[in-house]
Amino acid sequence: ETSESTEATTTTEARGHYEYKPVVMSSIFLDIMGEDMYDAYKNYIKAVQNGEDEFEVKTEDDYNWMIGQFPNKFQPVYEVYTESNYGGAFKDGKATFQYKIPKDELAQKEAEFETMVTDILNEVLRDDYSDVEKVLALYIYFANNYTYDYDTYNKMNDEAVQGICAYRFFTTKHGICAECSAAFSFMLLQAGVDAVGCGGNRESDGEGHAWTYVTINGKNYHVDPTFAMESGNCLSYFMM
Repeated sequence: ETSESTEATTTTEARGHYEYKPVVMSSIFLDIMGEDMYDAYKNYIKAVQNGEDEFEVKTEDDYNWMIGQFPNKFQPVYEVYTESNYGGAFKDGKATFQYKIPKDELAQKEAEFETMVTDILNEVLRDDYSDVEKVLALYIYFANNYTYDYDTYNKMNDEAVQGICAYRFFTTKHGICAECSAAFSFMLLQAGVDAVGCGGNRESDGEGHAWTYVTINGKNYHVDPTFAMESGNCLSYFMM
């Protein structure tokens, strides 16, 4: 009985105790987009959580940039299930948006997503992990639990494919580089590591690619979680 009790205690202590953060933000992205858009984003998050249809934002330009950029990188659920109220969205310091599904259904999907995220974090990470250890642990987790979506990649050569996003990656467990990098960056931010998705063209063939840009102790590193999915934990593109 004593042995079993000790084992249970050890297992509990080995797990992390992370809680979901409704608002996360990369410092680099914040520097680029500015405080006004960040404030608008926080107001938008609060509005959705309260089931409201409008939020405060200083200018229409701030609204358009915020609604087009922030959910895609930092709030996977809202990116899929809310959208801009096209035509007359901004007036007198407030902006409106639309829900794509009933509000109670969105609340349920959000709750399920939050549970999924915290379950992953607390399974993979310990409370005493350094930022580098967090990046490595999640890198290995992505390599072992997600796969590259070659069907979607091949389809994109011939047609415009809709629904490419981090939420799809999380819920289907497969995706292309843009989805993987966004999902990986989001998980790092949830774990308290400063990260953001970035992209460019590969020197080898000029093809577009996306990966994650991580800031630790004031230094910036490139991490490619898509490569991890395809290579089986190879660290060639880890913390470059």
